[in-house]
Amino acid sequence: MRLLALAAALALTAAVLPGLARAAEKIDGVWKGNYECAQGKTALTLTLDGDADGDIDGTFAFDFQGVSGSYRLRGVITPDGELKLNPTTWISQPEGYGMVGLSGRAYDRSREGQPDALFGDVTDPSCGKFAAAKQ
Repeated sequence: MRLLALAAALALTAAVLPGLARAAEKIDGVWKGNYECAQGKTALTLTLDGDADGDIDGTFAFDFQGVSGSYRLRGVITPDGELKLNPTTWISQPEGYGMVGLSGRAYDRSREGQPDALFGDVTDPSCGKFAAAKQ
């Protein structure tokens, strides 16, 4: 019985991992948009790079009325497009600003098999939604 359960788990893992890798690789690129936080609507540029394990590394750059900053992100995207990105380290921190994560979904609005829009929530209680389009 244990052997059967182990075989089923391995088969499921083998089926899911290629989907994760494809989803992460399709998210590669530069995404521009905005997000809402306590300071107001803020310009956002995400640069994302997915790897063969389904993980994503990237940068989150922002600009609000001439105040800009950036930091590194790490996260994952599921085969169905669910995206989670968590902040890791500052690249350039303006005074009074903190890092935020993102939780949302990648969408293929053009129906060409590649995600071209990201929408979701900024993971901080003082923030709201984010949206970005692939450049």
